[in-house]
Amino acid sequence: MIKSERKDLNFQVAKHMAGALKHIADLSEDIQGYKYLDNRDMIDFVDGTENPVSDERAEAVLVSEGSDTEVGGSYLVVQRYVDRQEDWDALATEQQERVVGRTKMDDIELSDEEKPASAHNAKSKVEIDGEEIKMFRQNRPYGNAIEHGTMFVGFAASVSTIETSLSQMIHADENGDYDHLLNFVEAQTGCNYFVPSQRFLDARFEG
Repeated sequence: MIKSERKDLNFQVAKHMAGALKHIADLSEDIQGYKYLDNRDMIDFVDGTENPVSDERAEAVLVSEGSDTEVGGSYLVVQRYVDRQEDWDALATEQQERVVGRTKMDDIELSDEEKPASAHNAKSKVEIDGEEIKMFRQNRPYGNAIEHGTMFVGFAASVSTIETSLSQMIHADENGDYDHLLNFVEAQTGCNYFVPSQRFLDARFEG
């Protein structure tokens, strides 16, 4: 993932990286995202509102226990979704807000009384013993007026955080509730990765 405020510089870095790695890897897909309005996704809701900040970010992202290979690294999930825009636009704003679990214009989380169990921010939340375990999301909208969607990019200190979140979204619970946002998007690709620490990489490739 290459990120900056300038798409031309992102392209320059990507071009040179592809050339440097061509002997050991094939570049099979290049998706160029961008900032959309005030950090909104292509369905016009603010994305990443609940991201951890400051010291909480490192705690959410970095593996703190395990082998030398694991400590300091991070687990990463990347999924590319295409929006079913016509279906989404057919909903009234109030219906969209119940699907997402937040208000559209001012980005306020719906109260427990207003929010259905199928809301996106309810089904994607991971809790252990009543404490929320967060991912650090770096989602980016991509595409054009013909086809567009979201590159879902999430870093976590444990792979179980990623797997639990996705499982809760996809699989209906005992009451039949799953993430209803999935009715309006289509997953095109998806994969989990482990990102080793810089310390591990430096030791591995020194000299």
